Amino acid sequence: MTVYAEWLEQTRRIFTDGRPLEADPEPSFNGQSVGHWEGNILVSTAFGFEKDTNMESSGLPKSDKAIAYERLWLADDDTLRDEFTLVDPPAFAKPWTVTKTYKRAPPDFKLLPYVCENNRNPTAADGTIQSILKSGDAPKP
Repeated sequence: MTVYAEWLEQTRRIFTDGRPLEADPEPSFNGQSVGHWEGNILVSTAFGFEKDTNMESSGLPKSDKAIAYERLWLADDDTLRDEFTLVDPPAFAKPWTVTKTYKRAPPDFKLLPYVCENNRNPTAADGTIQSILKSGDAPKP
């Protein structure tokens, strides 16, 4: 399975061919991921993250021993759920878990190349950042 993120054009591969995680992988931003299917749920384990990998938006600290466990499934035709658990005994007293929910993009949605300036966050004349919430909407301050 391949996960492509628009931000920084990241590509993450979750190998489902039965291979084990390497004991000492070369560190990378997304780590090394292996997974298997349990019915309609993709169960994934990832390890070998760069120290500056941001697992979520708050900048949660972690060590080079962090292991991420995920369970991904379609809750309905338009909703993907990702239950993410980070286990990192040097950094946390107990595992940290969050469930993220993603809505399917409309059929006309296009992934854009990552650049500092794009048409999704236009800048107003006064320098404030605007956002376009839906295709065709006027910018909102």
